[in-house]
Amino acid sequence: MLGVLRKSIALLILLLGSQFVFAQELGEFKDKGFLVNVDLERSTLMQGNNLGFQLDELMEPILTNDTLLLRYFRELKPKVLRFPEGHLANYFLPSDTGLGFDFGKLNIKDSTINVNLSLYSRFQDDFQILNRLGQFIATDSVQLIFVANVVDGDTTELLQSLKLLEAHGVDVVGVELGFELYRKEYRHKLKLSEYLEKAERMTQVVKAFNQEIEVAVCGAPLRKYLHQSSHGLGDLKRWNDKLAKKDFYDAVSLGIEHDFKKCFKKWDIERNFPCVVDEMIDFNKDELKEYLLDFEENFGRRKYIWINSFGFSGISRVLDNTYLESHFVHDFIKGVAEYNMNDSGLVNYYFYEKCYSRNTISSLFTRKALIEKEVVNSQEVYKRAAYYPLSFYSGIHNQIVFKLNATGASNIPVLLKTKQVSFIGFYAPETKTAHFYVANKTNAPLRLDMINFRGKLKYRSRKGRIDVTILTAQEFWSSMGVSRLTNDDNIYDRSEFYLQERDYTQPKNFVIPSKSLYYIEVLIRR
Repeated sequence: MLGVLRKSIALLILLLGSQFVFAQELGEFKDKGFLVNVDLERSTLMQGNNLGFQLDELMEPILTNDTLLLRYFRELKPKVLRFPEGHLANYFLPSDTGLGFDFGKLNIKDSTINVNLSLYSRFQDDFQILNRLGQFIATDSVQLIFVANVVDGDTTELLQSLKLLEAHGVDVVGVELGFELYRKEYRHKLKLSEYLEKAERMTQVVKAFNQEIEVAVCGAPLRKYLHQSSHGLGDLKRWNDKLAKKDFYDAVSLGIEHDFKKCFKKWDIERNFPCVVDEMIDFNKDELKEYLLDFEENFGRRKYIWINSFGFSGISRVLDNTYLESHFVHDFIKGVAEYNMNDSGLVNYYFYEKCYSRNTISSLFTRKALIEKEVVNSQEVYKRAAYYPLSFYSGIHNQIVFKLNATGASNIPVLLKTKQVSFIGFYAPETKTAHFYVANKTNAPLRLDMINFRGKLKYRSRKGRIDVTILTAQEFWSSMGVSRLTNDDNIYDRSEFYLQERDYTQPKNFVIPSKSLYYIEVLIRR
Protein backbone atom coordinates (compact mmCIF):
# COMPACT_ATOMS: atom_id res chain seq x y z
CA MET A 1 0.00 0.00 0.00
CA LEU A 2 2.88 2.35 0.65
CA GLY A 3 4.70 0.98 -2.37
CA VAL A 4 7.67 3.30 -2.41
CA LEU A 5 8.16 3.21 1.31
CA ARG A 6 10.80 0.65 2.18
CA LYS A 7 11.42 0.48 5.86
CA SER A 8 11.29 -1.79 8.83
CA ILE A 9 10.73 -0.99 12.43
CA ALA A 10 12.47 -3.23 14.92
CA LEU A 11 10.73 -3.55 18.24
CA LEU A 12 12.62 -5.21 21.08
CA ILE A 13 10.28 -6.05 23.92
CA LEU A 14 11.75 -7.40 27.13
CA LEU A 15 9.78 -9.13 29.85
CA LEU A 16 10.94 -8.02 33.30
CA GLY A 17 10.28 -8.62 36.98
CA SER A 18 6.93 -8.90 38.72
CA GLN A 19 6.74 -5.78 40.91
CA PHE A 20 4.61 -2.71 40.12
CA VAL A 21 6.71 -0.18 38.17
CA PHE A 22 5.94 3.30 36.92
CA ALA A 23 9.50 4.40 36.15
CA GLN A 24 12.52 2.09 36.22
CA GLU A 25 16.21 2.83 35.95
CA LEU A 26 17.46 1.53 32.60
CA GLY A 27 20.40 -0.14 34.31
CA GLU A 28 18.05 -2.64 35.94
CA PHE A 29 17.23 -4.28 32.59
CA LYS A 30 19.91 -6.74 31.53
CA ASP A 31 18.36 -9.63 29.58
CA LYS A 32 17.96 -9.82 25.81
CA GLY A 33 14.61 -8.88 24.32
CA PHE A 34 12.23 -10.11 21.68
CA LEU A 35 12.21 -8.83 18.12
CA VAL A 36 9.11 -7.73 16.20
CA ASN A 37 9.59 -6.36 12.66
CA VAL A 38 7.07 -3.99 11.11
CA ASP A 39 7.51 -3.41 7.38
CA LEU A 40 5.89 -0.24 6.04
CA GLU A 41 6.10 -1.52 2.48
CA ARG A 42 3.66 -4.24 3.52
CA SER A 43 1.39 -1.90 5.46
CA THR A 44 -2.39 -2.05 5.07
CA LEU A 45 -4.79 0.80 4.40
CA MET A 46 -7.30 1.06 7.22
CA GLN A 47 -10.91 1.08 6.01
CA GLY A 48 -13.89 2.55 7.84
CA ASN A 49 -12.03 4.37 10.55
CA ASN A 50 -14.86 6.59 11.86
CA LEU A 51 -14.99 6.63 15.65
CA GLY A 52 -17.88 8.73 16.93
CA PHE A 53 -19.65 9.77 20.11
CA GLN A 54 -23.21 9.80 21.36
CA LEU A 55 -24.38 13.41 21.53
CA ASP A 56 -26.60 12.63 24.58
CA GLU A 57 -26.27 15.24 27.34
CA LEU A 58 -23.39 17.02 25.62
CA MET A 59 -26.27 19.15 24.34
CA GLU A 60 -26.20 20.89 27.72
CA PRO A 61 -22.69 22.41 27.46
CA ILE A 62 -23.37 23.11 23.77
CA LEU A 63 -26.57 24.98 24.65
CA THR A 64 -24.97 26.93 27.50
CA ASN A 65 -21.76 27.46 25.49
CA ASP A 66 -19.69 25.95 28.30
CA THR A 67 -16.32 26.62 26.70
CA LEU A 68 -14.40 24.70 29.37
CA LEU A 69 -16.20 21.39 28.90
CA LEU A 70 -16.36 21.81 25.14
CA ARG A 71 -12.59 22.37 25.08
CA TYR A 72 -12.05 18.98 26.70
CA PHE A 73 -14.44 17.36 24.24
CA ARG A 74 -12.68 18.99 21.29
CA GLU A 75 -9.38 17.50 22.47
CA LEU A 76 -10.83 14.15 21.37
CA LYS A 77 -11.10 15.52 17.79
CA PRO A 78 -14.72 14.43 17.26
CA LYS A 79 -15.81 14.17 13.64
CA VAL A 80 -19.11 12.31 13.87
CA LEU A 81 -21.88 12.39 16.49
CA ARG A 82 -24.94 10.18 16.89
CA PHE A 83 -28.28 11.68 17.94
CA PRO A 84 -30.74 11.07 19.56
CA GLU A 85 -29.12 8.42 21.73
CA GLY A 86 -30.63 5.19 23.02
CA HIS A 87 -34.37 4.66 23.25
CA LEU A 88 -34.97 8.42 23.15
CA ALA A 89 -34.69 8.12 19.37
CA ASN A 90 -37.84 6.00 19.19
CA TYR A 91 -39.90 8.86 20.64
CA PHE A 92 -38.42 11.94 18.97
CA LEU A 93 -40.64 13.80 16.49
CA PRO A 94 -40.50 17.17 14.73
CA SER A 95 -42.87 20.03 15.46
CA ASP A 96 -43.31 23.31 13.64
CA THR A 97 -40.39 24.77 15.57
CA GLY A 98 -38.01 21.98 16.43
CA LEU A 99 -37.48 18.38 17.51
CA GLY A 100 -38.67 16.78 20.72
CA PHE A 101 -41.33 14.63 22.38
CA ASP A 102 -44.96 14.55 21.35
CA PHE A 103 -46.56 14.03 24.75
CA GLY A 104 -49.86 13.24 23.06
CA LYS A 105 -48.30 10.02 21.75
CA LEU A 106 -45.87 9.32 24.58
CA ASN A 107 -46.78 7.22 27.59
CA ILE A 108 -45.12 8.99 30.53
CA LYS A 109 -44.66 5.67 32.34
CA ASP A 110 -43.04 3.93 29.39
CA SER A 111 -40.27 1.73 30.77
CA THR A 112 -37.85 2.32 27.90
CA ILE A 113 -37.47 6.07 28.29
CA ASN A 114 -36.86 8.61 31.02
CA VAL A 115 -39.11 11.50 30.05
CA ASN A 116 -37.81 13.63 32.88
CA LEU A 117 -34.92 14.72 30.67
CA SER A 118 -36.09 18.32 30.46
CA LEU A 119 -33.16 19.16 28.22
CA TYR A 120 -34.58 17.02 25.42
CA SER A 121 -38.19 18.09 25.90
CA ARG A 122 -37.07 21.69 25.35
CA PHE A 123 -36.18 20.86 21.75
CA GLN A 124 -39.85 21.09 20.87
CA ASP A 125 -40.18 24.83 21.45
CA ASP A 126 -36.66 26.21 21.33
CA PHE A 127 -34.97 27.19 18.08
CA GLN A 128 -31.90 28.20 20.06
CA ILE A 129 -30.95 24.58 20.76
CA LEU A 130 -30.83 23.67 17.09
CA ASN A 131 -29.06 26.96 16.32
CA ARG A 132 -26.34 26.19 18.88
CA LEU A 133 -26.02 22.61 17.65
CA GLY A 134 -25.58 23.88 14.10
CA GLN A 135 -22.97 26.41 15.20
CA PHE A 136 -21.02 23.76 17.12
CA ILE A 137 -21.10 21.32 14.22
CA ALA A 138 -20.13 23.97 11.67
CA THR A 139 -17.26 25.29 13.81
CA ASP A 140 -15.74 21.83 14.31
CA SER A 141 -16.69 20.33 10.92
CA VAL A 142 -18.56 17.60 12.79
CA GLN A 143 -21.03 15.34 11.01
CA LEU A 144 -24.19 13.76 12.41
CA ILE A 145 -25.82 10.35 12.28
CA PHE A 146 -29.52 10.99 12.90
CA VAL A 147 -31.56 8.19 14.50
CA ALA A 148 -35.11 8.33 13.14
CA ASN A 149 -38.33 7.50 14.97
CA VAL A 150 -39.77 4.58 13.03
CA VAL A 151 -42.26 3.59 15.76
CA ASP A 152 -44.52 6.67 15.74
CA GLY A 153 -42.94 8.73 12.98
CA ASP A 154 -43.72 8.60 9.27
CA THR A 155 -42.00 9.62 6.06
CA THR A 156 -43.34 13.18 6.26
CA GLU A 157 -41.97 13.66 9.77
CA LEU A 158 -38.60 12.16 8.82
CA LEU A 159 -38.30 14.57 5.91
CA GLN A 160 -39.32 17.45 8.19
CA SER A 161 -36.60 16.44 10.67
CA LEU A 162 -33.92 16.34 7.96
CA LYS A 163 -34.98 19.74 6.66
CA LEU A 164 -34.90 21.21 10.17
CA LEU A 165 -31.39 19.90 10.77
CA GLU A 166 -30.19 21.13 7.39
CA ALA A 167 -31.74 24.57 7.98
CA HIS A 168 -29.71 24.89 11.17
CA GLY A 169 -26.41 23.95 9.56
CA VAL A 170 -26.27 20.32 10.74
CA ASP A 171 -24.41 18.07 8.28
CA VAL A 172 -26.32 14.76 8.33
CA VAL A 173 -24.26 11.97 6.73
CA GLY A 174 -26.30 9.00 7.90
CA VAL A 175 -29.74 7.98 9.13
CA GLU A 176 -30.43 5.03 11.42
CA LEU A 177 -33.95 3.69 11.11
CA GLY A 178 -34.85 3.03 14.75
CA PHE A 179 -33.02 1.69 17.78
CA GLU A 180 -33.32 -1.89 19.16
CA LEU A 181 -36.77 -2.36 17.64
CA TYR A 182 -36.35 -6.14 17.85
CA ARG A 183 -36.99 -5.95 21.61
CA LYS A 184 -40.22 -7.33 23.03
CA GLU A 185 -41.48 -3.96 24.29
CA TYR A 186 -41.72 -2.70 20.69
CA ARG A 187 -43.37 -5.71 19.10
CA HIS A 188 -46.92 -4.64 19.95
CA LYS A 189 -46.22 -1.32 18.22
CA LEU A 190 -44.32 -2.47 15.16
CA LYS A 191 -44.11 -5.97 13.73
CA LEU A 192 -41.07 -6.95 11.69
CA SER A 193 -43.02 -6.99 8.42
CA GLU A 194 -44.33 -3.50 9.18
CA TYR A 195 -40.86 -2.31 10.08
CA LEU A 196 -39.40 -3.53 6.79
CA GLU A 197 -42.12 -1.84 4.74
CA LYS A 198 -41.82 1.41 6.68
CA ALA A 199 -38.01 1.36 6.62
CA GLU A 200 -37.97 0.96 2.84
CA ARG A 201 -40.33 3.92 2.38
CA MET A 202 -38.20 6.03 4.73
CA THR A 203 -35.04 5.07 2.85
CA GLN A 204 -36.59 6.31 -0.38
CA VAL A 205 -37.38 9.64 1.31
CA VAL A 206 -33.82 9.99 2.63
CA LYS A 207 -32.26 9.23 -0.76
CA ALA A 208 -34.62 11.65 -2.51
CA PHE A 209 -33.59 14.34 -0.01
CA ASN A 210 -29.86 13.64 -0.41
CA GLN A 211 -28.50 10.66 -2.30
CA GLU A 212 -25.21 10.87 -0.38
CA ILE A 213 -26.80 10.17 3.01
CA GLU A 214 -26.30 6.52 4.01
CA VAL A 215 -29.12 4.59 5.64
CA ALA A 216 -28.80 1.83 8.25
CA VAL A 217 -31.52 -0.55 9.36
CA CYS A 218 -31.84 -1.82 12.90
CA GLY A 219 -30.09 -5.18 13.26
CA ALA A 220 -30.25 -7.57 16.21
CA PRO A 221 -27.34 -9.02 18.24
CA LEU A 222 -25.95 -12.07 16.50
CA ARG A 223 -24.30 -14.34 19.05
CA LYS A 224 -25.43 -16.25 22.10
CA TYR A 225 -22.73 -14.85 24.39
CA LEU A 226 -24.33 -11.40 24.13
CA HIS A 227 -26.79 -10.15 26.74
CA GLN A 228 -30.21 -11.64 25.91
CA SER A 229 -32.41 -10.71 28.87
CA SER A 230 -35.28 -9.26 26.86
CA HIS A 231 -35.48 -11.43 23.77
CA GLY A 232 -34.93 -15.00 22.60
CA LEU A 233 -32.16 -16.14 20.28
CA GLY A 234 -34.63 -17.58 17.79
CA ASP A 235 -36.43 -14.26 17.51
CA LEU A 236 -33.15 -12.45 16.91
CA LYS A 237 -32.13 -14.86 14.15
CA ARG A 238 -35.50 -14.50 12.42
CA TRP A 239 -35.21 -10.72 12.63
CA ASN A 240 -31.79 -10.72 10.94
CA ASP A 241 -32.74 -13.36 8.39
CA LYS A 242 -35.63 -11.19 7.21
CA LEU A 243 -33.41 -8.10 7.08
CA ALA A 244 -30.74 -9.95 5.11
CA LYS A 245 -33.21 -10.74 2.32
CA LYS A 246 -33.73 -7.03 1.66
CA ASP A 247 -31.30 -4.80 -0.21
CA PHE A 248 -32.68 -1.25 0.05
CA TYR A 249 -30.27 -0.09 2.79
CA ASP A 250 -26.55 0.68 2.99
CA ALA A 251 -25.68 -0.59 6.47
CA VAL A 252 -26.89 -2.49 9.51
CA SER A 253 -26.78 -0.81 12.91
CA LEU A 254 -25.75 -3.22 15.68
CA GLY A 255 -25.28 -2.91 19.41
CA ILE A 256 -22.60 -4.95 21.16
CA GLU A 257 -23.41 -5.94 24.71
CA HIS A 258 -21.16 -7.79 27.14
CA ASP A 259 -22.28 -10.12 29.87
CA PHE A 260 -19.84 -10.33 32.79
CA LYS A 261 -22.43 -11.65 35.25
CA LYS A 262 -20.46 -14.78 36.04
CA CYS A 263 -17.67 -12.57 37.40
CA PHE A 264 -20.01 -11.04 39.99
CA LYS A 265 -21.90 -14.04 41.38
CA LYS A 266 -20.17 -13.35 44.67
CA TRP A 267 -18.73 -9.98 45.66
CA ASP A 268 -14.96 -10.17 46.05
CA ILE A 269 -13.21 -7.29 44.35
CA GLU A 270 -9.88 -9.13 44.17
CA ARG A 271 -11.57 -11.92 42.20
CA ASN A 272 -14.25 -9.97 40.30
CA PHE A 273 -11.94 -7.66 38.38
CA PRO A 274 -9.33 -10.27 37.32
CA CYS A 275 -12.25 -12.37 36.07
CA VAL A 276 -13.48 -9.47 33.91
CA VAL A 277 -9.92 -8.95 32.61
CA ASP A 278 -9.85 -12.59 31.46
CA GLU A 279 -13.29 -12.24 29.84
CA MET A 280 -12.16 -9.07 28.07
CA ILE A 281 -9.06 -10.79 26.74
CA ASP A 282 -11.16 -13.68 25.39
CA PHE A 283 -13.63 -11.27 23.82
CA ASN A 284 -10.98 -9.22 22.04
CA LYS A 285 -8.88 -12.24 21.11
CA ASP A 286 -11.65 -14.28 19.48
CA GLU A 287 -15.25 -13.28 20.11
CA LEU A 288 -15.33 -9.79 18.57
CA LYS A 289 -13.99 -11.17 15.29
CA GLU A 290 -16.43 -14.10 15.45
CA TYR A 291 -19.28 -11.69 16.06
CA LEU A 292 -18.38 -9.60 13.01
CA LEU A 293 -17.80 -12.68 10.87
CA ASP A 294 -21.27 -13.89 11.88
CA PHE A 295 -22.58 -10.62 10.49
CA GLU A 296 -20.83 -11.36 7.19
CA GLU A 297 -22.35 -14.83 7.10
CA ASN A 298 -25.81 -13.40 7.69
CA PHE A 299 -25.70 -10.26 5.54
CA GLY A 300 -22.76 -10.81 3.19
CA ARG A 301 -20.01 -8.30 2.50
CA ARG A 302 -22.24 -5.90 0.64
CA LYS A 303 -23.43 -4.08 3.80
CA TYR A 304 -21.53 -1.83 6.19
CA ILE A 305 -21.64 -2.30 9.95
CA TRP A 306 -22.47 0.59 12.25
CA ILE A 307 -21.80 -0.26 15.90
CA ASN A 308 -24.24 2.10 17.59
CA SER A 309 -22.77 1.70 21.06
CA PHE A 310 -19.82 0.14 22.86
CA GLY A 311 -18.62 0.50 26.43
CA PHE A 312 -19.31 -0.58 30.00
CA SER A 313 -22.59 1.22 30.76
CA GLY A 314 -25.46 -1.17 31.29
CA ILE A 315 -23.12 -4.07 32.07
CA SER A 316 -22.26 -3.34 35.66
CA ARG A 317 -22.02 0.15 37.06
CA VAL A 318 -19.28 -1.18 39.32
CA LEU A 319 -17.03 -1.11 36.25
CA ASP A 320 -17.84 2.48 35.22
CA ASN A 321 -14.88 4.87 35.43
CA THR A 322 -12.49 2.25 36.73
CA TYR A 323 -9.06 1.69 35.24
CA LEU A 324 -10.43 -1.50 33.70
CA GLU A 325 -12.65 0.66 31.49
CA SER A 326 -9.55 2.36 30.06
CA HIS A 327 -8.25 -1.01 28.89
CA PHE A 328 -11.63 -2.09 27.58
CA VAL A 329 -11.96 1.00 25.36
CA HIS A 330 -8.36 0.61 24.11
CA ASP A 331 -8.89 -3.06 23.30
CA PHE A 332 -12.19 -2.50 21.50
CA ILE A 333 -10.80 0.26 19.27
CA LYS A 334 -7.78 -1.91 18.48
CA GLY A 335 -10.05 -4.89 17.72
CA VAL A 336 -12.22 -2.94 15.28
CA ALA A 337 -9.13 -1.50 13.58
CA GLU A 338 -7.67 -4.98 13.09
CA TYR A 339 -10.97 -6.29 11.71
CA ASN A 340 -11.14 -3.42 9.23
CA MET A 341 -7.72 -4.42 7.90
CA ASN A 342 -8.97 -7.81 6.79
CA ASP A 343 -10.51 -8.60 3.42
CA SER A 344 -13.90 -8.80 5.05
CA GLY A 345 -16.92 -6.76 6.07
CA LEU A 346 -16.45 -3.20 7.20
CA VAL A 347 -17.22 -1.40 10.44
CA ASN A 348 -17.84 2.01 8.92
CA TYR A 349 -18.91 3.80 12.14
CA TYR A 350 -18.66 2.90 15.79
CA PHE A 351 -19.77 5.08 18.68
CA TYR A 352 -18.56 5.30 22.24
CA GLU A 353 -21.66 5.01 24.40
CA LYS A 354 -21.32 7.99 26.68
CA CYS A 355 -19.80 11.39 26.30
CA TYR A 356 -20.97 13.91 28.85
CA SER A 357 -23.42 13.35 31.69
CA ARG A 358 -24.57 15.28 34.70
CA ASN A 359 -24.18 11.95 36.46
CA THR A 360 -20.57 12.33 37.61
CA ILE A 361 -19.85 8.61 37.26
CA SER A 362 -21.05 8.21 33.67
CA SER A 363 -19.12 10.95 31.89
CA LEU A 364 -15.84 11.37 30.03
CA PHE A 365 -15.04 14.59 31.85
CA THR A 366 -16.46 16.24 34.96
CA ARG A 367 -15.90 19.49 36.81
CA LYS A 368 -14.03 18.80 40.04
CA ALA A 369 -16.44 21.07 41.90
CA LEU A 370 -19.24 18.57 41.24
CA ILE A 371 -17.21 15.88 43.02
CA GLU A 372 -15.22 17.68 45.68
CA LYS A 373 -17.05 20.35 47.64
CA GLU A 374 -13.75 21.84 48.82
CA VAL A 375 -12.66 22.64 45.25
CA VAL A 376 -12.94 26.40 44.80
CA ASN A 377 -11.72 26.68 41.22
CA SER A 378 -14.66 25.72 39.01
CA GLN A 379 -12.31 25.69 36.02
CA GLU A 380 -10.72 22.41 37.14
CA VAL A 381 -11.89 19.30 35.30
CA TYR A 382 -11.26 15.58 35.75
CA LYS A 383 -10.70 13.48 32.66
CA ARG A 384 -12.28 10.13 33.40
CA ALA A 385 -11.07 6.58 32.75
CA ALA A 386 -12.21 6.17 29.13
CA TYR A 387 -11.09 9.65 28.11
CA TYR A 388 -7.41 8.68 27.86
CA PRO A 389 -7.55 5.79 25.36
CA LEU A 390 -10.04 7.79 23.27
CA SER A 391 -7.58 10.68 23.18
CA PHE A 392 -4.65 8.34 22.41
CA TYR A 393 -6.46 7.02 19.33
CA SER A 394 -7.78 10.41 18.16
CA GLY A 395 -4.75 10.79 15.87
CA ILE A 396 -5.64 7.81 13.67
CA HIS A 397 -9.37 8.27 13.12
CA ASN A 398 -11.32 10.08 10.42
CA GLN A 399 -8.32 10.27 8.07
CA ILE A 400 -6.25 8.01 5.81
CA VAL A 401 -4.17 5.69 8.00
CA PHE A 402 -1.99 2.65 7.33
CA LYS A 403 -1.53 -0.18 9.80
CA LEU A 404 2.07 -1.25 10.24
CA ASN A 405 1.89 -5.02 9.77
CA ALA A 406 4.13 -7.15 11.98
CA THR A 407 6.37 -9.95 10.70
CA GLY A 408 8.61 -12.44 12.44
CA ALA A 409 5.78 -13.87 14.53
CA SER A 410 8.00 -16.64 15.87
CA ASN A 411 9.89 -14.01 17.81
CA ILE A 412 6.81 -12.42 19.38
CA PRO A 413 6.55 -13.08 23.13
CA VAL A 414 3.93 -15.53 24.36
CA LEU A 415 2.18 -12.71 26.19
CA LEU A 416 1.54 -10.92 22.89
CA LYS A 417 -0.08 -14.06 21.51
CA THR A 418 -2.32 -14.46 24.54
CA LYS A 419 -3.34 -10.77 24.38
CA GLN A 420 -2.21 -10.13 27.95
CA VAL A 421 0.12 -7.74 26.17
CA SER A 422 -0.86 -6.14 22.87
CA PHE A 423 0.96 -3.99 20.35
CA ILE A 424 -0.30 -2.14 17.30
CA GLY A 425 1.17 0.62 15.13
CA PHE A 426 -0.17 3.03 12.49
CA TYR A 427 1.18 5.64 10.11
CA ALA A 428 -0.86 8.75 9.23
CA PRO A 429 0.60 10.34 6.07
CA GLU A 430 -1.48 13.53 6.39
CA THR A 431 0.21 14.45 9.67
CA LYS A 432 3.44 12.50 8.92
CA THR A 433 3.11 10.79 12.27
CA ALA A 434 3.59 7.21 13.43
CA HIS A 435 1.45 6.04 16.35
CA PHE A 436 2.33 3.02 18.51
CA TYR A 437 0.19 1.51 21.28
CA VAL A 438 1.19 -1.06 23.90
CA ALA A 439 -1.29 -2.40 26.46
CA ASN A 440 0.15 -4.41 29.33
CA LYS A 441 -2.38 -6.23 31.52
CA THR A 442 0.19 -8.26 33.43
CA ASN A 443 1.84 -7.60 36.77
CA ALA A 444 5.22 -7.53 35.00
CA PRO A 445 6.74 -4.41 33.45
CA LEU A 446 8.04 -4.58 29.88
CA ARG A 447 10.69 -2.79 27.90
CA LEU A 448 10.49 -1.64 24.30
CA ASP A 449 14.16 -1.29 23.47
CA MET A 450 14.02 0.36 20.08
CA ILE A 451 11.98 1.53 17.10
CA ASN A 452 14.42 1.37 14.23
CA PHE A 453 13.43 3.41 11.15
CA ARG A 454 14.91 2.51 7.76
CA GLY A 455 14.29 3.30 4.10
CA LYS A 456 12.64 6.44 2.74
CA LEU A 457 10.54 7.17 5.79
CA LYS A 458 13.11 9.09 7.82
CA TYR A 459 13.41 9.86 11.49
CA ARG A 460 15.82 12.53 12.66
CA SER A 461 16.82 12.88 16.27
CA ARG A 462 15.43 16.10 17.68
CA LYS A 463 13.80 17.13 20.93
CA GLY A 464 10.02 17.09 20.75
CA ARG A 465 9.75 14.59 17.89
CA ILE A 466 8.76 11.70 20.17
CA ASP A 467 5.97 12.12 22.69
CA VAL A 468 5.10 9.37 25.15
CA THR A 469 1.99 9.23 27.32
CA ILE A 470 1.69 6.54 29.99
CA LEU A 471 -1.48 5.66 31.87
CA THR A 472 -1.24 3.14 34.67
CA ALA A 473 -2.75 2.24 38.03
CA GLN A 474 -2.09 0.03 41.01
CA GLU A 475 -5.25 -2.02 40.45
CA PHE A 476 -7.84 -2.46 37.72
CA TRP A 477 -10.52 -1.21 40.13
CA SER A 478 -8.64 2.05 40.68
CA SER A 479 -10.62 5.08 39.55
CA MET A 480 -10.11 8.63 38.34
CA GLY A 481 -12.44 10.59 40.58
CA VAL A 482 -15.73 9.05 41.66
CA SER A 483 -16.70 5.56 40.54
CA ARG A 484 -19.50 3.33 41.79
CA LEU A 485 -17.02 1.63 44.11
CA THR A 486 -15.76 4.85 45.68
CA ASN A 487 -19.26 6.32 45.82
CA ASP A 488 -20.82 3.34 47.61
CA ASP A 489 -18.00 3.18 50.14
CA ASN A 490 -17.82 6.95 50.54
CA ILE A 491 -14.20 6.86 49.40
CA TYR A 492 -12.54 9.40 47.15
CA ASP A 493 -8.96 8.88 46.00
CA ARG A 494 -7.67 9.90 42.58
CA SER A 495 -4.06 9.01 43.46
CA GLU A 496 -4.54 5.46 42.22
CA PHE A 497 -4.39 6.64 38.57
CA TYR A 498 -1.01 7.70 37.23
CA LEU A 499 -0.50 9.74 34.09
CA GLN A 500 2.93 10.71 32.82
CA GLU A 501 4.05 12.50 29.66
CA ARG A 502 7.62 12.38 28.36
CA ASP A 503 9.69 13.64 25.44
CA TYR A 504 12.32 11.44 23.80
CA THR A 505 15.02 12.39 21.32
CA GLN A 506 15.65 8.77 20.28
CA PRO A 507 13.04 6.04 19.65
CA LYS A 508 14.43 3.60 22.19
CA ASN A 509 14.56 2.57 25.86
CA PHE A 510 10.81 2.76 26.51
CA VAL A 511 9.88 1.30 29.91
CA ILE A 512 6.32 -0.03 29.95
CA PRO A 513 4.90 -0.46 33.47
CA SER A 514 2.66 -3.30 34.58
CA LYS A 515 -1.07 -2.66 34.14
CA SER A 516 -0.42 0.18 31.71
CA LEU A 517 -1.47 1.78 28.45
CA TYR A 518 1.59 3.15 26.65
CA TYR A 519 1.21 5.53 23.70
CA ILE A 520 4.14 6.63 21.52
CA GLU A 521 3.74 9.39 18.93
CA VAL A 522 6.64 9.86 16.50
CA LEU A 523 6.94 12.71 13.99
CA ILE A 524 8.39 11.49 10.69
CA ARG A 525 10.21 13.36 7.91
CA ARG A 526 9.62 11.85 4.49
